Amino acid sequence: MQEMEIGLAYFVSASPGSASNPIYLEQKRLDRALVNDTCYLMFPETILFHKVAIGSDHCPILLDTYPNHNSMPKPFKFQSMWINHPTYNDTIKTAWTSSTTQHNSTHLPISQQLSKTKRVLKIWNKSTFGNIFHQISNLKLDIAYIQSEPHSSMNSFLETRATNPLDSLLEYEEQLWKQKSRGIYVKEGDRNTKYFHIMTLRNRKFNKIEWLRKEDNSWLQTPRLIGEAFVGHFTKFLTEPSQVNLTQLRDLFPNLIPPDDMLHLRSPIIEKEIKSITFSIGSRKAPEPDGFPALFYQSSWATVDKDICAMVSNFFENGHSLADINHTNVALIPKIQNPEKCQDFRPISLCNITYKII
Repeated sequence: MQEMEIGLAYFVSASPGSASNPIYLEQKRLDRALVNDTCYLMFPETILFHKVAIGSDHCPILLDTYPNHNSMPKPFKFQSMWINHPTYNDTIKTAWTSSTTQHNSTHLPISQQLSKTKRVLKIWNKSTFGNIFHQISNLKLDIAYIQSEPHSSMNSFLETRATNPLDSLLEYEEQLWKQKSRGIYVKEGDRNTKYFHIMTLRNRKFNKIEWLRKEDNSWLQTPRLIGEAFVGHFTKFLTEPSQVNLTQLRDLFPNLIPPDDMLHLRSPIIEKEIKSITFSIGSRKAPEPDGFPALFYQSSWATVDKDICAMVSNFFENGHSLADINHTNVALIPKIQNPEKCQDFRPISLCNITYKII
């Protein structure tokens, strides 16, 4: 069982006060709703509303299983399950090398090669990899039909032939939900698709900001107004003039780098160092603006290594601009358990892996 997240809430509780103040009002949450995992899977968008308390210190509660949501276009996101498909490596190699060949250039900007690879992967996902949920459902129907027939050597052969691809598809499904749930505390190889599914739904619900309380205690409920409120708040907060004296800060950090270390910092960057940095980045960290996690570069290093190394060398040796890869997603992280106002969130930046490597 788990407690439902709160939508619009009113917390009221009256308790005895002092002689001068007979009634002391304290905000408490008195009314709650609990649901089990089956309910959560059936109604993942469910929201709990607390209505206004009138004549009582308890609030009427309303459980809405089908709240209205404005659907947003989904950006491209590299799927970790793709790398286990038998045609994945050839698909990446063809997409990556063809983008260079078509432009008669040794090293295209990484952003252009990633865009080309992204388009190829979208087509390959639909035409070759396919919808794993439909495939799993069809195979289960086929196996159920075969098992309903009288036992025979042919039926045993057909059942085995249907079961083998089903095992692979179930592995893909587990990897998909694990990536979506970001279950970093679960060991590799653990199979618990239902757990990953529930974690994904919880994370998805937790990441949504559907209401925002203004300074006058009124509520914003539309994505456009909520977005404008956050932009206004952080624009004001992050652009206020600094009161720090930079001259005083410089005195706190004397030049302590030894000459030998300075020579090392100025030495050319070698491919071994770039590869080490690339493989040290978490393979399934938070999604990047271009949709390619570190897992993509790690699994396709034999194909992309020359271009990644050229990108890094061009920046450090020739001062090549990073404008084509320096894109950032700003995510809002709650500071408290039930955030309501802009100041209850802090912004973090999610950068592309190519930018992190540099």
